[in-house]
Amino acid sequence: MSRDSKKIKEISLGFGAEIIDHPDYLCTKEALGEDAYVHGYNYKRKNSQRKFWLLANNSN
Repeated sequence: MSRDSKKIKEISLGFGAEIIDHPDYLCTKEALGEDAYVHGYNYKRKNSQRKFWLLANNSN
């Protein structure tokens, strides 16, 4: 789970979600979604012993 809202973070944690905080360079208007996906994938790959799926869904 990635998020910008503290309230969404709290609710997500309550449901057992893992939070991946964005580095500053991904918190700009110029940041691309693709860069955020790569960051999340690399974070999970480095910090997880389990296999995982990365799903990216367009909300439009």
